[in-house]
Amino acid sequence: MSPTRYRILGQVGQGQFGRVLCASDRNTGSLVALKVLNKRELPTRFFLRELRLLASLQHPNIVSVQTITYTATERYLVMDYCEGGTLRELLLRSIHLNFEQRLQIIMDVLKGLEYAHQSDVIHCDLKPENILLTYTDQGTIARITDFGIARLAEEAGYGILGQGDTGSPAYMAPERFYSQHFYASDLYAVGVMLYELLVGRRPFIGLPGELMTAHLNEVAQIPQEIPLLLRSVLKTALQKLPQKRFKSATEMLKAVELAANILAAENSNYTLAPSQQISEEPYLPNIQQEQFSGPIHCLRVQGNQVYLGSHNQVIGRSYATHVFEPGPFQEYQWQFTQPVMDLFGRGDQTWVRTIQGNTFKDPSRLHRLSLETKEAPQQFDLPTVEMLSGIDWGQNNKIGWLSEQAWLAIACGQQSFESSAEAELGNQALLQIYRWPQIQPRHQPVLIHKPDWLFLLDARYGVSISTNASQTYFQGFTRRASSFQPFSIPIPLQQITQSIANPYRLLAVASQDPKVAFLVDLKPWRLTRLSLALQPDHILATTWGYVLIAANQVSVLGLDGQPLSHFQLPTAPTEKLTVTASAKQGFMVGTWSGQSATLYTIDVRSHLTDWHRQAEANFLETTRNRTA
Repeated sequence: MSPTRYRILGQVGQGQFGRVLCASDRNTGSLVALKVLNKRELPTRFFLRELRLLASLQHPNIVSVQTITYTATERYLVMDYCEGGTLRELLLRSIHLNFEQRLQIIMDVLKGLEYAHQSDVIHCDLKPENILLTYTDQGTIARITDFGIARLAEEAGYGILGQGDTGSPAYMAPERFYSQHFYASDLYAVGVMLYELLVGRRPFIGLPGELMTAHLNEVAQIPQEIPLLLRSVLKTALQKLPQKRFKSATEMLKAVELAANILAAENSNYTLAPSQQISEEPYLPNIQQEQFSGPIHCLRVQGNQVYLGSHNQVIGRSYATHVFEPGPFQEYQWQFTQPVMDLFGRGDQTWVRTIQGNTFKDPSRLHRLSLETKEAPQQFDLPTVEMLSGIDWGQNNKIGWLSEQAWLAIACGQQSFESSAEAELGNQALLQIYRWPQIQPRHQPVLIHKPDWLFLLDARYGVSISTNASQTYFQGFTRRASSFQPFSIPIPLQQITQSIANPYRLLAVASQDPKVAFLVDLKPWRLTRLSLALQPDHILATTWGYVLIAANQVSVLGLDGQPLSHFQLPTAPTEKLTVTASAKQGFMVGTWSGQSATLYTIDVRSHLTDWHRQAEANFLETTRNRTA
């Protein structure tokens, strides 16, 4: 099988015996994990044995191998790709795990072990790095990987402690330090992971030699805050002698399920994640208000300049120092013959789009504004596309645009097609690439799945995203108007927002549970589940994180999705939020009450340093507690 069948998207892991790569199948568009095994560390005979072992294990909670492929210098196992990353990575973000989810991960692991043990297979190296996560519309599923690697390496003569024994000392049962392994050895490792999920640290921490002494001689201290039934599970799983532990994975699974069911019935906080618990001391930013007689349809902040679009008019303001500093400003107004639809910019340039009509025969017009020269706006009519009479930039067409890049992508929906083409194209769309700012077509248009969102990622690549009631589809494309095979995830997403700091990262809300969000990393592919403190109506990306707004409630997340703060906007019940815009050190919100508009300027400058320090401190503290 030719290795060129797979397009490498990036490295997602590094194990003792090789790298793990994320790749896409050029033929099907599906994502796979390519496990590169080092020939020197793991000879071919052991590699083939692992292949046979993995191929024999087919279970929803075990990562299975699909095939084998190779080059002249490398050997690859082609395996299921788990987009949620490892349990280790999730432990570093444990604020987003509620009690129910933590126990469900352990139950998934035990289900996989139950199947493996019944097939006479012992893992021997269970640890969070070998537990991978994937997402479905029902939630998170944990899957075990690297079955057999520890025992095969042991046979090859490699060991952690230099004596032939293999594994990770922080999770090794006492007998493993003497190169013995039983089914109960895996259950001990599960007990350590359960302890870590519940307590926030492992029962024993130290260097490998210290860990060996602790596992052999010390009794794990289980905090009294842990519910009684779970304390009992931990006590049994962490027994020093294998025969005193659970007799099987099935027995341990039943014990954890019993504890989970009783906790669900008794404890109202069982399903509540820490990040959903809003503190009683909200942050109070500096908020300024200004009234306008007409509605604010669009808003843009660029440095010390603010642009507001209303009806057929754009108001431009230039402040002496900063938009958050009260004081005098210079104001200029532009009048247009057609309604103003939106504002966008590149660097210090600002563009306004006016809609010329309601059909494809009346394309939109772009106007370049300048507060420095205050000249009449330069006007550009969007040129026609091959096979089309024209484009409107209305609701049924999507624009991909990135301020730093000199290209523009537009996907034309069915309402822009000639009637003869519409019947043939169905749920597809034409993607046209333009040079920017000349707005000249670069290539012939290509067919893609009709998108709900269109994002440019860098100077070469973009992504088209569409969703339905059960799935979300992703399709990459290039500046040269070539497209890749689309792939999908079984999670319908909404309110997808591109990060300003990292264009390859998106924040999206789950359609079926709007208090759940996902950080979507496109290169390499990764989903990170977040529990939200509110159900957002609006999401605003900033250079320092994300702002989530629901009615007058505001939640602030860092760039990695960690909650930083929350506060309330001083809006009246009759005010409806209509527009938002980010700034370097704050953001703006426009509302409409039916009679007048209010522009709120929220200044967070005094707290940005604290937020950055808080995010860094939380990460360092978690890393220190989680790693030996």
